[in-house]
Amino acid sequence: MQASLMLMYGVSPIIVAKRLGHSKISTALDVYGHLVPEMQNKAAELIDELITPTAIELHTGCTQNDIAQNDDPHR
Repeated sequence: MQASLMLMYGVSPIIVAKRLGHSKISTALDVYGHLVPEMQNKAAELIDELITPTAIELHTGCTQNDIAQNDDPHR
């Protein structure tokens, strides 16, 4: 149960294996591998959140060109 909880809360399988005293990660994954697909889903969601651009709202009357000009270090 300890291993299941650690894996479900995102602890690396390598760490779980070491904490259980397994010399190989494959031992832990053979027993608890059924939990890894859920970890894959969580990882995919995290990556999606990290790399998906977010929309920005411009002030009334402001354009993208105004923003680009304000970012120009030579102005």
